[in-house]
Amino acid sequence: MHKAIGDQLTSIFVDHGLLRKYEADQVMDSLAGKFGLNIIKVDAQERFLSKLAGVSDPEKKRKIIGNEFIQVFNDEAQN
Repeated sequence: MHKAIGDQLTSIFVDHGLLRKYEADQVMDSLAGKFGLNIIKVDAQERFLSKLAGVSDPEKKRKIIGNEFIQVFNDEAQN
């Protein structure tokens, strides 16, 4: 994939803390190692989990997660 894209793309992987154990590392290894992509890992676990604390309604959780993804991505893209 790196041959086709080159250095024109930098991807952002948001670790939200809701993945299986070691899954974030596996994703990074696959995307950066096997595919040679430029990828930034953002550790946003505490940020997501603190927003979800005490929320039991699945629809509210979905909205919180979606909004937080957008915010984390925007924050990182501006850096």
